[in-house]
Amino acid sequence: MSNDIKHNAEGYKDSTAYKAIVSMEDFKKRQLKEQAEHDELIKHIRYIVDLAGFRLTDRVRLIHKESRRRYE
Repeated sequence: MSNDIKHNAEGYKDSTAYKAIVSMEDFKKRQLKEQAEHDELIKHIRYIVDLAGFRLTDRVRLIHKESRRRYE
């Protein structure tokens, strides 16, 4: 049996399953990218707040403009 995701267990092409798998992989990559961007932004915010002589006491709540995903 092959690990080729374009074919099903019987060896026939399964474009629907392939498209779904690729779509989920792309979705996961976008989520990881958004999370990394969020983490980097929070580091910058903390740095700026620290430079100004303050410190954060509560969580920063953000919403990603494109995906509408909430970060709290």
